[in-house]
Amino acid sequence: MTLMRKSFFALLPTLLLVGVFLPACKSRNFGEETSEVDSLLDPHRLPARGPWFEGWYVRITPVSGTDRSLGAIVGSYLPPGEDRSLSEKRGLRGYAALLESGQVAAPLRAFEAFPEKTNMFLNAADPVKRDPAPSSPASFRWVADNLGEMNQSGLDLSVGGAQLKVNWSEPVPWNSSGFGPQGLLSLFRAFPLHWFVYSLASRVKFEAVLPDASIPEKFERISGTGYAHIEKNWGVSFPESYIWMQAHYPEQKRTIALAGGKPLKIAGVQPEAWLIGYRSERFKQDFTPQNVGTFFESKVDACAGRFELKASYLNRRLIITAQAPRKTFAGISIPKESGFERDGSEQSFQTQIAVQLFEVPPLGVGIQGEKLLEQTVLMGGALEFGGTYKCQK
Repeated sequence: MTLMRKSFFALLPTLLLVGVFLPACKSRNFGEETSEVDSLLDPHRLPARGPWFEGWYVRITPVSGTDRSLGAIVGSYLPPGEDRSLSEKRGLRGYAALLESGQVAAPLRAFEAFPEKTNMFLNAADPVKRDPAPSSPASFRWVADNLGEMNQSGLDLSVGGAQLKVNWSEPVPWNSSGFGPQGLLSLFRAFPLHWFVYSLASRVKFEAVLPDASIPEKFERISGTGYAHIEKNWGVSFPESYIWMQAHYPEQKRTIALAGGKPLKIAGVQPEAWLIGYRSERFKQDFTPQNVGTFFESKVDACAGRFELKASYLNRRLIITAQAPRKTFAGISIPKESGFERDGSEQSFQTQIAVQLFEVPPLGVGIQGEKLLEQTVLMGGALEFGGTYKCQK
């Protein structure tokens, strides 16, 4: 590929974002100012009519008590055409899941429920009457009848015979701005989906009760400490093709998180767009399509449990190779316009992720003088293939 063609395709994600961003400047819904508490982890004001969803995801990397990773997903959605005021009065339909990595080389276990009534609040019980902004610590509450709740400091859920109680503290934000991976674009509604990482590695204490994989009547109790990755999505729908990945390596204090794929078409072309964050004691490196000249190249083979991604910006290049045994994947539900779609994606919590960070000549011209700055292998990572990226066999 010539440098000119490479630069053009590198610009496409940025042009796409700018094209959507400009008309979105009128789309932020601040609403009525009834609370001084603001964080992008807090719920948003629902639109007058659906579709719309809010969802939270927590994944625990344990350091004591167990070697199995745990996770939780909660969310609410406003169906297409349904009136906001009506749904807020009776409660929103929703989704809750507890995830457990499973035994070595065994599938992820997902315990799911689709409650008919969920509610979202600012603080403990204030109605959500405006969109949040990253100006203060989070303070919210998500509640589902007969299942439990989540707030800014923990969760207590019982789903499908599994139970999980978690408390976290000392959040490690994506950056100091409070905006997360998307930057200022997080504030505008014109995009069909937003991704916000609240914490890359909060300290966490957890207790869980899990049905035995082979004898459902038998239960296992585990508890321990570790680190929690905490994030939030909101918008209209997950994209048709996407990948999400996350891992934290406590011993070496290294973390990676990414999301992206081919979210939108522009002029008949569907460019790749990825949001990537790599953290170590030496480096804090981000790659985003908002930065003009960022170039992405990926290879996806869900049936082999393999994902490769190269990202370049200015004098930095990141190469990621993720591999998980195919049999460790299991389906989970994802938010779409019509609600939470069963088996919309597949995840594994037993992923090996190799990361290499290079210093390269400006604009990525040639490979002479390329210097390896850091490399690591993170074990027990999470990898998700969503939509058409799922294995079709």
